[in-house]
Amino acid sequence: MDYRQFNLINDKDETYRLTLANRYASAFMHDVTGLGKEESAEYQQIGNVFGLRTDKINQKKINGIIKFFEPHAYQNYLKFALFCQKKPLKLYYRTPSGEYYRDGIVSKIEKSENADSLQATIEFTAMSLWYQPFNLSGTTEVSILSDSMNASGCHISIMGQMSSPAWQQNIDDVVRITGVLENKTLSDGTVLSPQLGEADTLHIRTDTIPYRIYKTDRHGVETDLYGNSKWDTERFCLIECGENKIMCAAATSIEVEGRIEYETV
Repeated sequence: MDYRQFNLINDKDETYRLTLANRYASAFMHDVTGLGKEESAEYQQIGNVFGLRTDKINQKKINGIIKFFEPHAYQNYLKFALFCQKKPLKLYYRTPSGEYYRDGIVSKIEKSENADSLQATIEFTAMSLWYQPFNLSGTTEVSILSDSMNASGCHISIMGQMSSPAWQQNIDDVVRITGVLENKTLSDGTVLSPQLGEADTLHIRTDTIPYRIYKTDRHGVETDLYGNSKWDTERFCLIECGENKIMCAAATSIEVEGRIEYETV
């Protein structure tokens, strides 16, 4: 089994294999660098003690050399270059610890050749951390286990008839989030209701900017419900390190889709 493996996946969900050259006689990526982590921090000195003021993750660039094999080296180089233009891309990375993805683009391709080989030095500029996607479902509860210290967004979909939708997130059995929607009365006396019908789906999303709360009907028509928020509740759930339980007692089904994010794998 080939444990170390790199693939590129384009926006058409097509895959370009980069580390199975002997089998596919196309291309082989080697001397890969930039797979670690990098952070920028600012400190404040008080006497001989340095206090951390800010800490942020830096955008990464992953570099590697791709060798193209005869008898179709030039044709395969062109195929690779055209493949990279179908942006955005995902870099797939398999190791003995698991399978991971990273969003980005191939920002640089430097073609070179000598008497017996054609190769390209590439630069992949990452637009996300490494991640493992998940999609889990249940009736009134969904459990997601994360071993990453990076909190990540998710898309929660809840079905079930309810007049005042409410949900909760526990992490390692400790309540972290309680969200509630309620009726709101406008200045003209109009009452905005967050009620969910039999065919409605409530969506709580932290995988978008800005975060969103809305419902869709059987035809997919959206109705924004953020204004129905009970403002003293947290409402928005992020997947954190530990066992995350997303719960709604009145639900007939819950689906949670998202990704566990890692700085380096």
